[in-house]
Amino acid sequence: MRKFSLLGLLGLFAVVLCFNACSDDDDKDNGGTGGAGGSSAGGSLVGTWIYPDSSPEDSYYFEIIFMEDGTYTAMEQSYGNKYMGYGTWSLNGNILTRSYLGEKRWDEETQSWVVAYEYDEPEYDTYTIAFTESGFSWTEDSGDVEDFVRKPQ
Repeated sequence: MRKFSLLGLLGLFAVVLCFNACSDDDDKDNGGTGGAGGSSAGGSLVGTWIYPDSSPEDSYYFEIIFMEDGTYTAMEQSYGNKYMGYGTWSLNGNILTRSYLGEKRWDEETQSWVVAYEYDEPEYDTYTIAFTESGFSWTEDSGDVEDFVRKPQ
């Protein structure tokens, strides 16, 4: 009888340990380090964002995709020319930092993205983020403000 209760107690301990390891720690904000977090008290940047009231059919269109792994792509279309920048991002409180690693351009002839240039060293920009009811805005160091909304599916 004593062997059975000792084995039962060990089994119960293993189950409790397993459930504790799978707690909700992953759901908590990690301070906005980009990647697995990328959020602040106001919301999350992970996802696809566009300028309000814009569409790919416009003469100018911009969208940025912040991915959970801390990388991003930014696509810009300007009067028939298409460009895609890429790099990494992090969000610490309300400060967004983006690194630029390179840029690709759309080649109409081959119907594919081709590398326009890649940086030897990343270039960095920082923005102050403010989440709004409809999305977020970022303020550049120059004081320019741009608003973004989630891209409709």
